[in-house]
Amino acid sequence: MAGFTEAVLQRKLDDLNESQQSIQTLSLWLIHHRKHHQLIIKTWAKEMSKGSEVQKLTLMYLANDVIQNSKKKGPEYTKEFIPVLMRAFQIIGSMATSPRTRQKLDRILQIWEERLVYDKKTVEEFRKIFHQNNDKEQAMKLAERVNDAVELLQDYNQRLLQELEERKKVTQMLRDYAISQKQLLQQAENRLEEYKEKLIKVEQVRHEVVSHLSNLPDLKQLPDVTSGLAPLPAANDLFI
Repeated sequence: MAGFTEAVLQRKLDDLNESQQSIQTLSLWLIHHRKHHQLIIKTWAKEMSKGSEVQKLTLMYLANDVIQNSKKKGPEYTKEFIPVLMRAFQIIGSMATSPRTRQKLDRILQIWEERLVYDKKTVEEFRKIFHQNNDKEQAMKLAERVNDAVELLQDYNQRLLQELEERKKVTQMLRDYAISQKQLLQQAENRLEEYKEKLIKVEQVRHEVVSHLSNLPDLKQLPDVTSGLAPLPAANDLFI
């Protein structure tokens, strides 16, 4: 197994990939050189702060393998990694990390809790830091959705108020129309009463005329008062 130097450590970290063989091989080498755990953890933290999402996940897998497999040989890595892992979870949690990566990191935390790699309180602190920014992001998204909903409700309320105003206007127009129709109906009823009264009067006059005519003497039965009288002179005879 290659001797330990900082340059060798850096080269091995640079060559690390996400394959299980690469992770386990480097893990065995780090456990073998656990007396240099402080420098190893410090260098690991530097790589964590500048690596990509894939590199960060690979480094977390490496730390997980080192921590679990070194417990029987000594607590150096388990204890010294705690503050660095806190920072690592904070860094990853603040990134726009993919759901797949978050799921895998949650699985690591679950394993640590189930296998008592770390006590429950420490795991909960890791989990809280990891999800803190994610919860904040979700809260912000929820706030945006609430704001959008508020805007929709305000717009709906505004349109509802406008519709109510229009309905009030229509109701008033219908009320005015009904009043005008009642007035016209009343006027028509008044005229009808006038016409009825006039018709009654006309009927009365007609009856009176008919009655009067029926009481007049028959001219055919009157005596001929002109018989035996000399005829009246003509107009021409009056001026002779």
